[in-house]
Amino acid sequence: MYYPLAFEKDLTLKPKVVTLKKQDFVLWKSYKDIVCMPDRCPHRHAKLSAGRIIDGNHIECPYHGWQFNAKGTCLKIPQLTNDKILKMCSIKAFDTKVWDGIVWASPMEATFPYPKKEYLNDDKYFVTDYYLDAPYSYYLQIENLLDPAHLHFVHDGFQGNRKKASPIRLKYFKETEKEIYGYFEHDNDDTPDISVRFIKPFMVDVSIYNKKSKKLLRKNIIFASPKDDKKCNVFFRDVAMKDTFLPKENGWLRFHGDIFLNGFSKNFVEDHYQFINNEIIDRIMTQDLDVLKGQQKNIPDYLKARYVMPAECDRMIIAFRKWAKNFKI
Repeated sequence: MYYPLAFEKDLTLKPKVVTLKKQDFVLWKSYKDIVCMPDRCPHRHAKLSAGRIIDGNHIECPYHGWQFNAKGTCLKIPQLTNDKILKMCSIKAFDTKVWDGIVWASPMEATFPYPKKEYLNDDKYFVTDYYLDAPYSYYLQIENLLDPAHLHFVHDGFQGNRKKASPIRLKYFKETEKEIYGYFEHDNDDTPDISVRFIKPFMVDVSIYNKKSKKLLRKNIIFASPKDDKKCNVFFRDVAMKDTFLPKENGWLRFHGDIFLNGFSKNFVEDHYQFINNEIIDRIMTQDLDVLKGQQKNIPDYLKARYVMPAECDRMIIAFRKWAKNFKI
C-alpha cells in the first residue's frame, strides 16, 4: 500500500522527518531519487534525520558516521576496515513515487491506486498546496471531507452562511470496491452543487459546480494518512479553473463560498493568487480543526462510536464507517 508523505516541493538535500502509523521515517530528495527509510540507524537506533546528506545521495548517521545510500545499503562504517560486514548493516529503503507533486511511499512493491490526472503543471488551473499536522484521527478527517452539511455552520461568515442552510439532496450515490461517490444539491437557489469522491483509502476529491450550468468551478483534492490513532497528516490541494475564476474586469472576485475580494485585476490575481488563497485555506482548516479537536476528545475509539445520522446527506459517512470497520489502515 502506498501512503502520502510530503509535497515534493518541500523536500531538499536536508533530511526531513515524517511520521506514519506511529513510526518515524527520514525522507530526502537526492540528485536522482526521492528516498524514504526508517529514521533509525541499525547500529544503535540514533535518528538518521539528525544527520547529513553526503554527495547528494548518501545519508550519514550523526552518532558514529555510518553511511547509507538511497537503497539503504551500508557503504561505510568508520570504525571498521572489513567491508564484508557492511551488507548485514543495511536498512530497507521504501519504494517511492511522485504523483502530481505529492510524494508517496510503500514498504513493498504495490499498484498505485490513484488517478493519473495532473493539475500542478497545467496552465488552465490555479493550484495551491497546504499541509496540516492534524491533532485528530485520519478517520475524523476523511469523515469531515465527506460531509457537505457542515460548510454553512463551521465556516459561517467565511466560506458558508448559516442563513442559507437548507436540506441537502443526495442526487446520486455509488459505492464500489475502490470508491464511494455522492453528488449533492442544496434546496436553496445559490449554494453550489458538490460532488464528493472517496478513493479508498486516503484520497477525497471534492468538486464544486455552478448550480445552473453544472460547470466545474474548483476542486479540493485531499489526502490524509494516519500518524497514530489520534493524529494524521493532511495534504490539501485546491484547484481553481482559471476560465471561471479570474475576473473579466476589475470588480468583485469570489474565492470560496461567500468570500469576496473587491477591486482586483486579472493580472493582480494571477500574480498573488497563491499567497491570498493560502491564507484563506489556512483559516478554513483552522475552523475545521477547532471542531474536530473537540470531536476527538469525545470519541476514544472511532470504530466503536455510535452516531445518529437520519439525514440523506449522511449517507457518505455511513458508507465510510462501514468500510473502515473492515479495512486495516
